[in-house]
Amino acid sequence: MTIAPPILPALRQLPPERASAEAARQLETVFLTQLLQAMRRTVPESDLLPRSPERETYEGVFDGAVAEALAERDPLGLVGAVAGRLKSEPRSTDSQGGGPEDRAR
Repeated sequence: MTIAPPILPALRQLPPERASAEAARQLETVFLTQLLQAMRRTVPESDLLPRSPERETYEGVFDGAVAEALAERDPLGLVGAVAGRLKSEPRSTDSQGGGPEDRAR
């Protein structure tokens, strides 16, 4: 189980250009954490280190730390792609629509 910190209030305090990059980095961190956990499930179990709540906690924290370190380097290009997309999308402030469902029409 992964518990993400409440980052949304912190993102709202950043300038929009930094907030989009930070949001993209957090997204890549979550994705990489899930990827590492999925990879770990493919490794066969052994009696050397039996399953325990302590081991699961350690592995969860370890996977999160590795994912954060990896996300700093943007190995998948996700941060650049998402941040670029967020920067290029116009922000609509009117109440007449402008959301993603309105743009699809």
